[in-house]
Amino acid sequence: MLLGALGYDATTAGNHEFDHTGLGFAQMLTAAYTSGDPLPALLMANYAPSAGGPDQLDIQRAMSAYGVTDTLLLERGGVTYGIFGLMGEEADSNAPMSGMEFEPAADAAVRATRSGRIGVLGTAATIRSRAFEQRILSRDPSLQVVQAACPLFVPLAENGWTDREDPIPRLTAARYLAPLKEAGVDTLILGCTHFPLLTDILSDYMGQKVTLIDSGREAAAECARLLGQADLLSPAQGEGRCRFFVTDRPDDFTHVAERFLGRAIGDELQTIELDSLTGGR
Repeated sequence: MLLGALGYDATTAGNHEFDHTGLGFAQMLTAAYTSGDPLPALLMANYAPSAGGPDQLDIQRAMSAYGVTDTLLLERGGVTYGIFGLMGEEADSNAPMSGMEFEPAADAAVRATRSGRIGVLGTAATIRSRAFEQRILSRDPSLQVVQAACPLFVPLAENGWTDREDPIPRLTAARYLAPLKEAGVDTLILGCTHFPLLTDILSDYMGQKVTLIDSGREAAAECARLLGQADLLSPAQGEGRCRFFVTDRPDDFTHVAERFLGRAIGDELQTIELDSLTGGR
């Protein structure tokens, strides 16, 4: 309600919306839409209440009544923006009673596995949440899921320690992946957007017969599918153009972004003042 009063067009949910379980989230939505106050659109493109969970129906009814959607089209200055509301993959572990599920990467792993043994790599919080495991088993309870928390992968990726010949990331990967290799997984979910920078090292250790599932790539594919359904895919041919907007520390952003993108971003980066977005509110 406060965001609506401030004039915001859209928002998404985070872990604190589930501090009082899924039922508390449903009650919060109900209080908001029955208040009569102006409300922002609530976008939740990658959230679904756990099937069969005690709060599932309450959450579904409240989301429907509020009008929760995956996306929003917003026109500003002659430009139409497609906005997706995405919850971070660690949100569930920070509010473990939320009963949330993450779909694209888990579904891709279920389709890819041949042996029925799927590995999941993630940060410690993601692995504690069991979000990927629960989604996979909801699709096929006969599958075996082996998980490994890999907290050191994030600083290795951010600091550029990703060369397949470097013994430090290779030894780190071997330490984390040994139980998954021993279990014979044939499909491996990279459950953090940092981890694809280590793909060569992970593939070298696990072997070429193990399929790596990039959770970020699967999420992007799902976004493309949703845009196609809404007939919003660009008809333009060829490569698109990127623009990046930051409010602080552009040099730090450039350093990390160029590692992830594998190219220079140059004049595609622009620093903006928050007041220019909020009109000084």
